[in-house]
Amino acid sequence: MVQFGMTTLVRRALLFASVAALATVASAQPSASSTSATVEVRTPAELAAALKRAGAGAGAGQVRTIRLLAGRYVLTAPIVIDSRMSGTSDAPFTLEAARGARVELSGARALPDLRWEGLSGGVWRARLVTAPFQRLWRGDAALIRARYPNYDPAVLSYGGVAADAASPARVTRWANPAGGMLQALHGSQWGDVHVPILGKNADGTLRYGPVIGNNRAA
Repeated sequence: MVQFGMTTLVRRALLFASVAALATVASAQPSASSTSATVEVRTPAELAAALKRAGAGAGAGQVRTIRLLAGRYVLTAPIVIDSRMSGTSDAPFTLEAARGARVELSGARALPDLRWEGLSGGVWRARLVTAPFQRLWRGDAALIRARYPNYDPAVLSYGGVAADAASPARVTRWANPAGGMLQALHGSQWGDVHVPILGKNADGTLRYGPVIGNNRAA
């Protein structure tokens, strides 16, 4: 459940609900297409193995170039390129796509089968208990998270803002607002901040976390 609120510090605001997803893990056999300096990979598992070799330090079989063949590589952890991989101007470490190949590195996680419930206003809901995430996609289409006001692509600044996004009248309707996010626009629209909602105080007002960021782009 989501609930919102904010002080008079904010002129206009936008609220988001929180959702979550489960991870999927890809696996494959190491590629045979490699030399001591260059490795071609075609799966996430092969990429992880090549990065591990590249980070092993100088010596026989050290990888200096990792070449990704066409495809989508779903990552289960961030790619870390540190000083152990550092090369020289004559032999730098290179992570590259094969010539003419379309390569996508993705940190997305697939959702399990969900039971969706249709609500009013074109809203759909499904229960999911797992790690939180910020964006939801269906194929290549980005989906709109639960928010107030509703998204309107014709409205500049976040697709819609509202002065009552965190008004006391709204807050009283929210049983458990923890997980919500208030996105507040500066009065002159030169930037914005994000304020996490941690829950409700004993007096019914919203309890906020530390302000996140002070972005220039509105």
